[in-house]
Amino acid sequence: PAMLHSLLGFHLHRNLSVYRDPCTTAQLGLPASGAAPYDVVIRCEAPGAEHTEPDLLPGGLAVWLGTPDDTLATAVVHQPVRLPVAGAREFKAVWIGSNWTAAAKAGLGDDQDHLTLGDYGTGYGEYFGAILERTLERQVAKTWAGETNFATNLRIMEAPLTWVRVSLKLRKLKEADGHISMVPRKKKKPISFPSRADFDKALISDLSFALAAHPQRLRVVTISKGWVEVEIAALHQADDYPIRRKGFGFKSWREYFGNANPQPLAVLAQTFREKMIMVADDLSDIYQQRVTAAAEEGQWKVAVGSPDCGSFEATFRQHKFTCFASQDSAEVAGRHSILYQLVAKEKLDGADGSQTVGLPEIYRQAGSPWPAQRHLETPLRAEDSRLRFCSDDYCGAQSMEAGL
Repeated sequence: PAMLHSLLGFHLHRNLSVYRDPCTTAQLGLPASGAAPYDVVIRCEAPGAEHTEPDLLPGGLAVWLGTPDDTLATAVVHQPVRLPVAGAREFKAVWIGSNWTAAAKAGLGDDQDHLTLGDYGTGYGEYFGAILERTLERQVAKTWAGETNFATNLRIMEAPLTWVRVSLKLRKLKEADGHISMVPRKKKKPISFPSRADFDKALISDLSFALAAHPQRLRVVTISKGWVEVEIAALHQADDYPIRRKGFGFKSWREYFGNANPQPLAVLAQTFREKMIMVADDLSDIYQQRVTAAAEEGQWKVAVGSPDCGSFEATFRQHKFTCFASQDSAEVAGRHSILYQLVAKEKLDGADGSQTVGLPEIYRQAGSPWPAQRHLETPLRAEDSRLRFCSDDYCGAQSMEAGL
């Protein structure tokens, strides 16, 4: 009970959908309620290395009564270097106690962010201990200033989308006699393409690389007054395609994403926005390809088609997406558990760059000692065996019991 109360924090009293194995007791303090998919799944035994929780919502919490061995602690975590076992990508962070284990399931866009957003996706609060500090704060918070924005932001995954159109402005873009030319940033000499077909092919290649999107999903729609608009179509099944990325250990889309379906429209729209706002010293690779080397920094637009622009007006506005009414067949990405707050990126709640309050203040807010936890395992730490469990550098600086 102490573990669940501390880990779930103020979420414990929400209307969570919970599954409990019959062998678990009511003493856990969290009765079974609701139907699948679940926010919380409680099992009697620690899982094997190939364990999965198909009925757990993205961002939900799996709890096992028992402690896995080192192999499992590594296997269940989303890792930059994949392990050849089923379920290796299912969980984003794992908490391990003396006789219990808990794991947070990855969000719908986490795999995509880790691949496409570089340090923005992994360095800013994802790993290196920051996920632990942020999780502790959210566990004990009585009120959370970012909760409303967070909920509004995540509704994009539930919005029905029929299409996405992304636009970028190219520097000194000209179209004459069938030729298309533009001038890359900080250059004087233009680059040119002999035909519209050649230009379209090059731009689609650039965006396919930057967004990790299958090329057949992309179509150049219009070129007007320096702006180029590209439509992204929904795709529910697709063959593999190669990813040529310097320093990237995976040779193809399928090798990285495994058996996952192609990314939902809502995920790709956010990826485009996030990469286009990475400018100046944080310039993303979307600005550094053959055509997009001429893209003006920060000059972008995202439009979406939806049969329900009104119900999601606040969400589209927060994401800076312009919505147009469309009655075509719509795609819905899915739904997150409210518990995704525990491990979601700061970009989802506006907490990016905020200063943590520290363990002593967290202890004061909680009003009781924190239940002993052996460690919190995250991908970059799990990748290096020297950093697993309580290595001196980790436990000394990030111990769950420090200061308590």
